[in-house]
Amino acid sequence: MPNEDVTATATFEPIPVSTYAVTVTGGTADGDKFEAGETVTITAIVPQGQQFVSWIIAPAVTFVEGTSATSAVAKFTMPNEDVVIEATFEPETTPDTYTVTFAVTPADATIVFNGQALTGNVAANVENGEYPYSVSKTGYHTATGTLTVNGKDETVTVTLVAEQTSSSEMADVNPLRAWMRNGLLHVTGITGGETLSIYSASGALVYNAIAQSEEMDIDLKVQGVYIISSGGNTVRVVVSQ
Repeated sequence: MPNEDVTATATFEPIPVSTYAVTVTGGTADGDKFEAGETVTITAIVPQGQQFVSWIIAPAVTFVEGTSATSAVAKFTMPNEDVVIEATFEPETTPDTYTVTFAVTPADATIVFNGQALTGNVAANVENGEYPYSVSKTGYHTATGTLTVNGKDETVTVTLVAEQTSSSEMADVNPLRAWMRNGLLHVTGITGGETLSIYSASGALVYNAIAQSEEMDIDLKVQGVYIISSGGNTVRVVVSQ
């Protein structure tokens, strides 16, 4: 202590906070420097004709908020060191497509495929998936179904079955009858030598043979509604086991 009064004044300065750099190639970050523990958001800038693949980040970081290295907009927790990031890309790809062709009878029937009426009988550029369709024409039963496209072109064959005009007219002119008997579909009123055809409700042909007599028993394995046609006559029947 000197031989006089002493006055002391303390001086202060902010405690330095360490920040770390983020360098991004092929994208942007929401800042240049961050403290450890802060959340960093990075966004890929995708070149034309390319698609984002993933981030290459050194050192490894912890992604947050449900994002990952394959998120074009990703978030991670800043470590206590500089981070170098690179976005990777690859040529943009388009899904494979296929052609669906309808072979319908009558040829001038209206085809609706996946909710859109076709001009002609071809649906082009169809990706893999399931597609509803219908085929209709005045005076015929409408056929409906679902087509599965899986890696190849498809052809849908539909034969529409003519409607009866009324039950009284059918009784007068249509001898064709069908019902279930002993587990088999029993059909009567057939003209021998005529072709007997059976269609599902969607219009698919499930049975076709030349009738050898006026009556036939047919084993249909699948329950459902069927349309029977022979000699210009048709009848609808429900098959149940």
